[in-house]
Amino acid sequence: MKETLYIKEYGTITIGQKNLPSNNNSYLEVQEEIFDSLTNFIEENQSQEDFDKAFSIFRKRGQRFIKVKNYVGVIETKEKVSIEILPKTFIGKNGEEANVNDSRNLLLTMLKTLKNSPFINLNVAHLKEQKNFPILEVFIASYLEELIKLTSKELRGDYIKVEDNCKFLKGKLLLKEHVKLNSFNKSNFYCQFDEFNTNIPPNKLIKSTLLKLNKITTSNNNKKKILKSIQHFESVNKCNDINADIAYCRTREKALVNYGNLINWSEIFLKNKSFTNFSGNSINQAILFPMEKLFESYIAHLLKKYCDGFSIKTQDSRFFLVGQKINDDDLEYTLNKFLLKPDLVINEHKLIIDTKWKILNSESRKYDIKEADIYQMHAYGTTYNTVLGKPRLALVYPQNPFFQEKLLQFRYNGDIYLDVLPFDFSEKPENEIRKIINEFFLIKSNTYTEITDDYIPGLAAE
Repeated sequence: MKETLYIKEYGTITIGQKNLPSNNNSYLEVQEEIFDSLTNFIEENQSQEDFDKAFSIFRKRGQRFIKVKNYVGVIETKEKVSIEILPKTFIGKNGEEANVNDSRNLLLTMLKTLKNSPFINLNVAHLKEQKNFPILEVFIASYLEELIKLTSKELRGDYIKVEDNCKFLKGKLLLKEHVKLNSFNKSNFYCQFDEFNTNIPPNKLIKSTLLKLNKITTSNNNKKKILKSIQHFESVNKCNDINADIAYCRTREKALVNYGNLINWSEIFLKNKSFTNFSGNSINQAILFPMEKLFESYIAHLLKKYCDGFSIKTQDSRFFLVGQKINDDDLEYTLNKFLLKPDLVINEHKLIIDTKWKILNSESRKYDIKEADIYQMHAYGTTYNTVLGKPRLALVYPQNPFFQEKLLQFRYNGDIYLDVLPFDFSEKPENEIRKIINEFFLIKSNTYTEITDDYIPGLAAE
């Protein structure tokens, strides 16, 4: 099994002893060649949008450091070292930082909530059997399990036109070519015919993925499955143009329904494409995710799972912040600009929630809340109020030792109210979701009642 190192969000990596122990995995020392691979990878991707949110490189007293920001996932270097970047979460009454195993399980749990992604079917059984089983190997194992289902059936192929000098008449006789080639050999026929061929783009993507994974994996079980699976693709070529082959598959999704998530997985492995598209010659694989997107997806999933009877919209895009004239003579402002997309809109407009993966401090003057987030919620409140009626607003942040209870309520002009609430990862998720919803609705069985100004706290019944 490959060596796996761990670092938490906002942790620091530098050159030194290999995997220097740390109480909270916020500091990691690695060998110089591994550090160089990481810095080369970062420098190769500096032009990528939002890459500065993932890493930064700095010097202090002549020593080089890498700052890990709020992207999580796994990077495997050319030295066969897997570095897992894990969520920084806090659990327990005293706000202890979650250990590595809890953080890894949380990351995989969140990944399983991502819509339209292959991570929905992640199999985490390997983690239960072996706690230090690398996350990258979990991804590979999940891909192979889906592939085995496909190869147990006939691979999809297309009929393509083939010309050949055959021993018997087959398809259509091409007379001109037949006379030219077979004037002295009457037993042959030069024919054009349709031949079933599995050498098509989806199979090429899988073949290329298997060849890459065979070089990456250090799990004996995964390697055996890879080698066995490659046998089904002996007559299939590798990809010459990954993007073109992926585009081919995207336009034929209904015809390729049996391939399920395999094309998405192949795109991730071949292009390092998850939420990001980071790549380079310095690493074997990089699969990274912005934590704010994972947190948003996770909370949305929990609301839909545990709030039966509520209508829940994600990324609601019905409204724009402003309208603009098309020309100077116009009396109406019909050109919509600046789309509003709140994370969650509950019961049409009664409650608007945005999730923020940031560390708040209830003892600081402004609680470390970004002003832009306050302005954003105000834009939601005023726009929805104008069109649909007055909403309640909520910002949900992860709980930490300095933010364990909801803040005292805020009010905007126009009597629009904003609540700022913590989400406790040490509690059962259904209890945390109910606690949030109970701030805004009286829940009785499968029905709800909106909380009004005369509501007396403490009388809500589940």
